[in-house]
Amino acid sequence: MKSSSLYSYADYLGSTDVDKAGMAGIDENDEVVAVYEKLNALFKKMRHEVDFESLYEEAQRLQVAMKKNNVEDKSEIVARDLLEYGPYQYLKTSVKADVFKFDVSDAGGNMKLFMAVLGKLGVKV
Repeated sequence: MKSSSLYSYADYLGSTDVDKAGMAGIDENDEVVAVYEKLNALFKKMRHEVDFESLYEEAQRLQVAMKKNNVEDKSEIVARDLLEYGPYQYLKTSVKADVFKFDVSDAGGNMKLFMAVLGKLGVKV
C-alpha cells in the first residue's frame, strides 16, 4: 500500500534541515513540542515508525537549525540595511535600533543576531 504522504522517509533522510522543516511545516518560531508534533504527524503520513527519544532528538536538532537559519537570514537583511545608512560606527543609536528591530522577549536571539550582523560588517567586538 502506498503512503499518503508526498514524501518518503528516503526523501526526508536525503534532505537538508531546512527542507526537512519544510516537509513537516515547521516554522522558525515553533517550540520543540510543536516541532515534535509536526514531525510525528509527518512520519505517520510516511508510515515510518520512530521511537519517542529519536523523534524528540530530531525535533530538538531541527528547532536549533531553524533558529540558526533564521538568524542567518535576518543578519543578512539587517547588515544590508545598516550599510545603506553608512559605516556602522558612525550610525546613531536610534538608526541602529530601528534597523535591528530586537524582540524584547528573546534576549538570546537578539544577541545572536547582533553578533552575526557585526561579524558580517567586520566590526570588532
